[in-house]
Amino acid sequence: MPLRVDLGYAFATFPVPPLDELAEAATIYLEPGRQAMTYPDSHGGAVGLLVYRATEEASIPLGGGKAALQRRYEGASWLVPAMIESIGEETPLYMDRTIQIQMPRWSATRPTA
Repeated sequence: MPLRVDLGYAFATFPVPPLDELAEAATIYLEPGRQAMTYPDSHGGAVGLLVYRATEEASIPLGGGKAALQRRYEGASWLVPAMIESIGEETPLYMDRTIQIQMPRWSATRPTA
């Protein structure tokens, strides 16, 4: 029987518009319990990734994701406020928790060559 293990973090990812300080490579901002990252996508734009410590009881909002991120990242510097502010009604925003599925074994049979 698989075991679901919560890893204690949640994340959000979404496209971000061109921001003045975005580099052409991945850029990471770190604080205790939360981080932000931007990286170029394959279409000439950029993607934002926010990862933050979250208790298992903390649910991922079905609506109001922007407001939830604003609360989680209150007081953050760098480009984080502009990244979150860029989330509009039509912005695809994906939020989830980080989990690990532990299986009793990898396989029931050995592969044949």
